[in-house]
Amino acid sequence: MKSKTSSNLSTDAATRLQQLLEARVKRPLLKSAPEPKQMPLWPSSRRAVPNEFARSALFTCAGQREPRAKLDGSEPIVSTAGFELYYSGEELRQDDLDLWLQVVDMAQGSDLVHQVEFTASTMLTLLGWGLGEASYQRLRDTMKRLNRGHIAIIYDGGQEDTGGAMLLKVKSWRGKETRGQKWWALIDRELVSVFRPDMTLLDWETRRQLGPLAKWLHTFYSSHREPHPIKVETLYRLCGSKASALRTFRAALKDAVTALVDIGFLVPGSGIERPSDHLVVRRVR
Repeated sequence: MKSKTSSNLSTDAATRLQQLLEARVKRPLLKSAPEPKQMPLWPSSRRAVPNEFARSALFTCAGQREPRAKLDGSEPIVSTAGFELYYSGEELRQDDLDLWLQVVDMAQGSDLVHQVEFTASTMLTLLGWGLGEASYQRLRDTMKRLNRGHIAIIYDGGQEDTGGAMLLKVKSWRGKETRGQKWWALIDRELVSVFRPDMTLLDWETRRQLGPLAKWLHTFYSSHREPHPIKVETLYRLCGSKASALRTFRAALKDAVTALVDIGFLVPGSGIERPSDHLVVRRVR
């Protein structure tokens, strides 16, 4: 797991984020790329998430009401080995990932010069957020947060680095009724390379039934065919928990694992082993 890197690497990542931000300002919404790239396809019951997102604290497990941190991209996000992930923007959480997954799903199989279009009521229904005014505001805030957030991924071992906006060129039209509000967004072409054949496919209905920490664990362990034991303290950092103490997180972790066992994702008996304080799990096949 990684949490720190050299000052030179941090400087390079910050520079890359600034370049991406400048390119975003200059890029027109509907300008066609000379060589459009296409999103891959996956089953309708699944949602695709890059392994770099699944194996890091980019989307934390913090609750919706907790204050969000502001990140400037100067320090790497806590992650597993193999890459460094830098993020600039307001802290992202599991509800941000829910919306991002759904927008990406709408873009699958399409050339990335085409916008994803949806009504606010349709998206809220798909997410299960309800249709009250607070839910429409939540949708607006989340879309703006994803639009303003930028990442840079620096790989070990010579793989080409990448980065871009979480959502590119977001816009909306409200009209007279909130229910009929429409949204448009582009998936950043700079990020298409993270959708590789080994990306993680999440069971959408399972995810919709889980709380924030269980969602993070479901995403993380979905990216591992044969999960290895992991220290509770490591998971505490890796999921971006806001728990005030490790013992508080440990109790929440037990509840989340129980939820994943009950829903049929993890094998009964998965849990924290003593005295090593490692979480040991097996996935249901």
